[in-house]
Amino acid sequence: MRGQGVAGILLLGIYLGFVQAACLVLYPFLRLLVFLPGSFGEGLKERLGLLKPRIGGGDLLWVHAASVGEANAIRPLLKEISRAGGGKKILVSVMTSSGKKRMKSVIASRVVHPPLDAPLCVARFIKRMRPGALIVAETELWPVMITFAARRMPVFWVNGRISDRSYPRYRLFRPLMRRILGGISGFFVISKTDAARVIDLGAPASRVRVMGNLKADMVGLGRIPRGVNRGEWFVAGSTRPGEEEKVLEAFRMLKGRHPRARLVIAPRHLGRIGEVAELVEHAGLSVSFRSRGYKPDTPVLLLDTHGELASFYRLAKAAFVGGTLVPVGGHSVLEPALAGSPVFIGPFTGNVRDETAALLKSGGAYRVRSGRELGAKLASAWGKRGLAEAGRRARSCSLGLRGAAGRIAKALANEGVI
Repeated sequence: MRGQGVAGILLLGIYLGFVQAACLVLYPFLRLLVFLPGSFGEGLKERLGLLKPRIGGGDLLWVHAASVGEANAIRPLLKEISRAGGGKKILVSVMTSSGKKRMKSVIASRVVHPPLDAPLCVARFIKRMRPGALIVAETELWPVMITFAARRMPVFWVNGRISDRSYPRYRLFRPLMRRILGGISGFFVISKTDAARVIDLGAPASRVRVMGNLKADMVGLGRIPRGVNRGEWFVAGSTRPGEEEKVLEAFRMLKGRHPRARLVIAPRHLGRIGEVAELVEHAGLSVSFRSRGYKPDTPVLLLDTHGELASFYRLAKAAFVGGTLVPVGGHSVLEPALAGSPVFIGPFTGNVRDETAALLKSGGAYRVRSGRELGAKLASAWGKRGLAEAGRRARSCSLGLRGAAGRIAKALANEGVI
């Protein structure tokens, strides 16, 4: 144990030294780039920790998430924190520009990009914002951010998960992970599997608690999208490279038996919209874009806007969740389930293993292993009572998983954070 402690200190020192040296070398160039107009310059300024110093007193709670999905997941917790009262001010940092834009549109708190994970940037960010506690969501275990924050404030990990893909990599650096995790005051993880894994990596068992998944607490799925008929929609959400071809193969099989069927494709990354549009056209299907208005005579609609996927799930007679037909590990299966849509998923669900297992057990989800199998199951079930019943079971299952936001808020209150 003592040897691991020394190794952890050494590895952390090497990491800190490397990123600090890289930051110092690049800093003059990056400092010039902050003067570029628009969101790029503003975002880089925030990442360098060059924010305007916070004015006024009162405790500030710093909440950090990675992208749109993680940012949406923490919204129920933010509501519970606000409901707890106490006048707590909240600063939300989001890694991606799309996540930042989405959060700024739905919450009143200040939203920024987090500092680069380098001592100079993190120290400056903390000095200027003066937070009293840090909450990090899901997989955001940045060594410098957590280490520096833990020296000055309590740090909590919420909706914590260790994916099947990440776990072996983390274990290779277990002494470093033990050093980082030792500074976290509380681990509020999704499942027993996540608890066992984080303890194996070095988290003190007394600080680890299973709370469930915040994504089950997501409410306010949004209104039915404007300008789009309810119709017979199949929604493929958060698709990844290599999946759109399979979704289109399945849709052509579905449409061959059910001509009124329509398809929504929402790529996980909007930068791929042009690429996906070419795939649709190559499949012999006409396409329209959400940002330009839906054309009823086109069978495929590309969702090229931010923050609307949950609303489109409300239209879906069935939904496919991306990242599951390719070895990514899957994205939120609870979002379509909460909308009452039966969920189709591929074999790669390591990121969402527990909620997937619950949905499959409830009869609210279907496992498929290829585009052809997806198409065959869709075409066979489309319009039948069993598909609608699966949607009801999916929603019932997801509602039964709720409560994580309240449990985490209560634990934070007991810790004196809110």
